[in-house]
Amino acid sequence: MIESFFFIPGSHSKLKEKIANIRADYLIIDLEDAVLKSSIQSALEVLNSLNNKEKFWIRPVLFESDKEQFGTIKELLKQGFRNFIIPKIRNLNQLKSLESFIGNSILHELKIILLVENPECLVNLNEIIVHASFSIEGIGFGSQDYCTETEMKHTLELLRIPRFQIMNTAKAHGIKAIDIACMDSNAGDVFEYELKEAFEMGYDGKFLIHLKQLSKLKSFPYYTVEEVIEAESILKEYARLQKPAVFVYNNRAVEPPHIKHYCNIMEWRKKYGSK
Repeated sequence: MIESFFFIPGSHSKLKEKIANIRADYLIIDLEDAVLKSSIQSALEVLNSLNNKEKFWIRPVLFESDKEQFGTIKELLKQGFRNFIIPKIRNLNQLKSLESFIGNSILHELKIILLVENPECLVNLNEIIVHASFSIEGIGFGSQDYCTETEMKHTLELLRIPRFQIMNTAKAHGIKAIDIACMDSNAGDVFEYELKEAFEMGYDGKFLIHLKQLSKLKSFPYYTVEEVIEAESILKEYARLQKPAVFVYNNRAVEPPHIKHYCNIMEWRKKYGSK
C-alpha cells in the first residue's frame, strides 16, 4: 500500500550489484548527502555506464551555491537521466532558474519529485507546483534538514504538522506524497510506528535507506484481520441490498465514502493479504 523509494549512495563501491538486488518500487541514486563532493565525479562515471537509465531517480547537488550549481545535473542530463529528486529548493525563482538552464527542448521529458527540506519551501510549495513547467510527480519530506534549519527537535509529534501539510498539498494536486526517511536502519519499532502513521495519514510512499526497511514495508500488515472481516461482511450486505446509496449495518450508517474504503481494504487483501 505504501510505495518504496529506496536511496542508494551514488559512490557505493558495488553500485551496479546493489541496484540489481533491490526490489523497490523506485530506486534513488543519491549524489547529495550520501556522497562526498570529492567523489561526485567518479560516481558520475559509474552512472554513465548504467543501462535502463529511465528507471532510476537521481538526487543531484542543487542550490547550494551560485558557482556551478547546475553542473551535476548538466552531466546527468547529458548521460540520459530524466527523473530527478530536487533537493534544497526554496522558492519558485530557483525552480525557474533550473528550468531556464535546462531549456524548453527537453523539459517535457523530465519527471520531478520536490524535496521539502526547509520552511521557505513548505510555505511556497503550492506556488512552485502551480507554476512549474516540469512534470512534478510527487512531494517528499526531508525532515532531517528541515529540523536542522528550524532548530526543531526531530520527533514525530513535532513533525506531524509539516507532514500533514505536505500530504495535503500533494493530494490537492493529485501527485504522490512521500514520507520521511527513518534513521532506524534495523526497521524496528520506530520504523514500524512511522510507517503505520504514514499510511494512516494518507501517504503514498516512504523514503527508505536500508534493505531491512524494504522487507518490513513489503510485509507490513496495513489492515488487521478484524478490519478485513468487517469490510468483507459490509460489502456482502451492500451487494445483497443491491448497492443502495446509504444503508445501516450494525447500527452504523454506511455511505459511499465508507464503501470505497472497504473496497480498498479488500483490494489490499487480494494483492498482499496472503503474504
